[in-house]
Amino acid sequence: MIESAARTLAKELVSRREEINRELSRNGVRSGVYKDGEYHDRWFPYDPVPRIIESDEFDRLEAGLKQRVQALNAYLNDIYSDKQIVHDGVIPEEFVYTSAGYYPQVNGVTPPGGVFVGQRHDTSDTICRIAFLWHNRQVALQQWISVRAV
Repeated sequence: MIESAARTLAKELVSRREEINRELSRNGVRSGVYKDGEYHDRWFPYDPVPRIIESDEFDRLEAGLKQRVQALNAYLNDIYSDKQIVHDGVIPEEFVYTSAGYYPQVNGVTPPGGVFVGQRHDTSDTICRIAFLWHNRQVALQQWISVRAV
């Protein structure tokens, strides 16, 4: 009986995924991707049913994410200093300098530890994460309450 109720609740929450995503979007929870040199804003994908990831799969994901963060930091360090990647013709100059994410005022600036992107451990970041998690929980809770009322 409990398993059946859990399945019913999960199906109902999944069916409300778009509604949850719209609510999150209205409150500024969004993400974006670059495709064909253009930035495309989109909903931050939210799934009300958590995924369980095996330890070995998580280890592979973690290693891949760390590698991507290192590559992104190397790219940003170069773009805001020597610009070797532009001089070597790997990335066209106009792609860098016309990007909405390029900030010329950062040229020559080296962030602490040379890290532009990574896991921050300061109070403002913690507050942002807590606010994000709290908001997601509130949206999911509202959906759950409305499912139970049906």
